[in-house]
Amino acid sequence: MKMATIDPRHLLEQEIEDLRIITAGLSDTDLTKPTSCAGWRVADLTTHLRLGMEGILQGLVSATENPVDRDAISYWSDWPPRGPAGFSEVRWLWAQSASYANAGGLRSHFEDSAGAAQSASAHAPNGPISFQSHVMLIDDFLSMWTTEFAVHHFDLIYDLEDRPPPSEEVVRFLVGTLETLTETTKPQGWDDHSFIRRATGREALTTDDLQLLGQHKHRFPALG
Repeated sequence: MKMATIDPRHLLEQEIEDLRIITAGLSDTDLTKPTSCAGWRVADLTTHLRLGMEGILQGLVSATENPVDRDAISYWSDWPPRGPAGFSEVRWLWAQSASYANAGGLRSHFEDSAGAAQSASAHAPNGPISFQSHVMLIDDFLSMWTTEFAVHHFDLIYDLEDRPPPSEEVVRFLVGTLETLTETTKPQGWDDHSFIRRATGREALTTDDLQLLGQHKHRFPALG
């Protein structure tokens, strides 16, 4: 599928705004609920998202003249799917989220970081920046974060009642990204959410799924 040309600033601003609305209503009880990320509770994932907002700010001020070596798709080659998360992989994030005494502290910290990231990215001029030892154009950098946040948006609301999913526009973008990463199109009979869950490893492929995907089955999941 050829991905539609959409202003990455608009999409990211929309997705961050939706995450701000969700996190603003989180209670202490909500923070203990599970997510679709193995080993992460809502508190852990919200902390991870808050760190992501700070990653946006870091990247936007890291202009460079070095040649670009990653785009919004190839960035993910450094983050291949992995097996079940072990204690050594989750303990650091658990410690970070445990530093908050209650939901109010995490909500406030998230809001500050998300608001700053949303504002900084809204008018960021395109150009090369350095991030995680690679160089990306800002447009690709922002698109990458839209993918990251949209996937985790679904993860976050896994056990949170009445919280809305990403916008239709963001979902279309995410499906297009995952179709590109898996080198296939969404199979007939799969809705967007099912495709996203299977392409990101949140839902195991059945025997029928594997047969349907054929030669593309080794591309699933595309992300960890």
